[in-house]
Amino acid sequence: LEEKGKELNKFFFKHIFTGLPFVTLKIAQSIDGKITEEKGKQTWLTGKESAKYVHLLRSQNDAVLVGAGTINVDNPFLNVRHVEGRDPIKIIIDGKMTTDTDSNVYNTSKTTILFTSIATTYQKKDELSQKNVKIIELESDSNGYINVENMLTTLGQIGITSVLVEGGAEVFSSFYQKSLWDEMVILQAPILLGKGINSIENSEKRELELFSVEKLGNDVKYIFKNDNKSKN
Repeated sequence: LEEKGKELNKFFFKHIFTGLPFVTLKIAQSIDGKITEEKGKQTWLTGKESAKYVHLLRSQNDAVLVGAGTINVDNPFLNVRHVEGRDPIKIIIDGKMTTDTDSNVYNTSKTTILFTSIATTYQKKDELSQKNVKIIELESDSNGYINVENMLTTLGQIGITSVLVEGGAEVFSSFYQKSLWDEMVILQAPILLGKGINSIENSEKRELELFSVEKLGNDVKYIFKNDNKSKN
């Protein structure tokens, strides 16, 4: 039962052996791999069964992570509503401090962690510090993008063993391209958008290891394992 034991304790083992949290990418997309019709537009793709499953995933993970674009477009709560379970810690990557301080994620009792650039000026810092928001400054590149590897190291150091990454495209791509993920959950809706934003920007062909496939209402759930982590 070794493999079943590893699967049941995958969060714990990843954190103990590496010091890093277990990372799950959750991507809701169309058949042609789009997550939205156009940048900055909210697009609902998957159905009620998939929504319930996402809330189950949130309840199972220590934290849920999104980028500033997701906050600005969708204004999510990132809590657990459709199932019984604990609310995860909310993690926001906002290198340029573009999110509104009145966003839903900043107005709940659960802790929110905001990663931003050291170079950022803080007109919003005082207001956010009064809303149970922990601001962590990290180095960023010339475009203001946070170093994801340093962020995961920091999260591991503060005891977060698992992170559910929910978007958007730039965030998914940053984790995927650097192979900083352990599982990828694709919730595929029976929709062809034809145009829109790709879930992941990727220039190299790669065959993923399919772990499981299951129908969720009209959607299909695929779970992939990152079998190339040791090669990167």
